[in-house]
Amino acid sequence: MARDHVYAGTGAAGKVFVRENPDPKSKKLQQLIWGDWVEVLSRDREADGWLEVKGRGERGWLHVDDSQAERLLEINFVDVGQGDGAFLVTPDDEFALVDAGAGSNMRRFLSWRFNLKLDRKGEQESEPHETSGRKLALAFAVISHSDLDHYEGFRGLFSSPAFTFDAVYHNTLVERPTARASDKLGAREKVGGRMCVIDLIDTHDQLTELMEQIDHASKAKYVSLLRTALASNRIGRIEGLSLASGHLPGYDRNHRCQNGNPLRIEVMGPAVVEADGMRGLPWFQDPGKTKNGHSVVLKVVYGNVRVLLGGDLNVPAEEHLLDIHAGPLPEDGDVAAEEAMMQRARAALEVDVAKSCHHGSGDFSTRFLRAVNPVATVISSGDDEPHCHPRPNTLGAVGRHSRGDRPLIFSTELSRSTAEYTKPAIATQEEIRLLVAKLQEAEEADKAALQRKLDRLLDQAERNVAVYGLIVVRTDGQRVVIAQKLERRRDGTSEEFDLQWLMPDANGVLSTEEQ
Repeated sequence: MARDHVYAGTGAAGKVFVRENPDPKSKKLQQLIWGDWVEVLSRDREADGWLEVKGRGERGWLHVDDSQAERLLEINFVDVGQGDGAFLVTPDDEFALVDAGAGSNMRRFLSWRFNLKLDRKGEQESEPHETSGRKLALAFAVISHSDLDHYEGFRGLFSSPAFTFDAVYHNTLVERPTARASDKLGAREKVGGRMCVIDLIDTHDQLTELMEQIDHASKAKYVSLLRTALASNRIGRIEGLSLASGHLPGYDRNHRCQNGNPLRIEVMGPAVVEADGMRGLPWFQDPGKTKNGHSVVLKVVYGNVRVLLGGDLNVPAEEHLLDIHAGPLPEDGDVAAEEAMMQRARAALEVDVAKSCHHGSGDFSTRFLRAVNPVATVISSGDDEPHCHPRPNTLGAVGRHSRGDRPLIFSTELSRSTAEYTKPAIATQEEIRLLVAKLQEAEEADKAALQRKLDRLLDQAERNVAVYGLIVVRTDGQRVVIAQKLERRRDGTSEEFDLQWLMPDANGVLSTEEQ
């Protein structure tokens, strides 16, 4: 049964705290972010304006004016290292993923947030009303494209009984083992005079048939991931997405949340071309650029707020999308035609918050940046990579071609500002070794307790990923807050999060400027 709960409101100057006593001057125990799920322990003092609560693991008091009944749209950009991974929560309490990185970071984040492993009092931010039997049901997952740093993190989720998915979506291009690398995305032919990949996998049945055709002994990683998903019996369907889909199934222009606000998820790419009864996705030089360029691109629209989620777009892909959404690109120097094209492009592609494509790579179109024209940009990048992401010229271009005088740029890598994995202290390492040795010799009845102790020690590194690298975007369809964890509390304020607000002006246009 769902526990009594509220959500954190905006509070004075956008800051809300759980306090030690029902007194506005009492000690601040824990800062909350707008939209945080807060358990109500008692309403006995509600008439006096106070709720006894537990928020972010801390018991205390929350003023009624600092709470709200409405759940927000929430997009969590998880620090998955070098890769992409976003966890979405809709205002209707539906959960979804767009990419999951290359490693276990996304799984560990979900375990931390929903307390899916062990019941550790006060150690994890838990939303128990949303889970059942330590399981988490997700409405959908999107694999933007078949690059390891976007899909491999799904392997642990698809194989774990703790997760179910109503649907999994992909970009219609399925890598398969072939003798020639150029054929790994399937057959190619000219469509309307342009070389395209025509072997598109749109439906669940097509994917199942393709998997049967591929040698089951194949060790191709993307194929094995899809096989794991198909065999799990915990995924409703696996389908391809493209611009022709129009929107994510169930999230069209007519969708209304429980609060009556509209929520839609538009599919902006990949853009299939059609001619003479044939259809395909344009070939961009080689398989790598082609699969990256045809990443699934989503525009999430809630009320008046728009967020763009793309994969690893590149210059030819962005120019292709501009051509599809805004007409042919004008000749260099034709200022009037350029301006007219840009207005058409912004009508389709402009957003308020954008996830930077390809981790801040330098392979981008300035025109596309100008068309997206965000107020805030989030870059998902990691350590131990040879690309120097985000690229210096990309950061400069994003700032220059974003909206307003003081646009915002966030990075999961910079937000963490600590090692992705922390080596346990010497004493902890020794304790782990002893527990492993005991496990090997223990009686069956004792193994469960020993395993719990071992898990508790091994999971201590999770907070670097689950807390310090996380960039949280939340909105009620009018306003937006973007939050990241501080490395330590601000002196004299008890603030633990840096909060940046996007507020609407008189015309409803979001800006970082104070209103």
